[in-house]
Amino acid sequence: MPSMSSAIKQIATSGGKNVYDLVYRATQKFVTNKFAAGYSYFGRGKMLKFSSLKLNGLLIKAALKIFPNCSEKEAEVTIAKAPALCRTCE
Repeated sequence: MPSMSSAIKQIATSGGKNVYDLVYRATQKFVTNKFAAGYSYFGRGKMLKFSSLKLNGLLIKAALKIFPNCSEKEAEVTIAKAPALCRTCE
């Protein structure tokens, strides 16, 4: 079973020029459209909370690792768009 640090490193290798780009690229690798369809960041409506997943924490830590000037709030706001990003892309 991989450690959290190796998972963060794996996500960080997705790269990107900014936090949005990193989140977009990472979610395209690790999240399917079918999975994302059942989630919203805060679990509004009948959807599940993306914010409660370990993947959310990993994405935040990867963003903070790659972009040291990024705040945790900036990462959260960007990640909040991730389930919708996955649902709109193929």
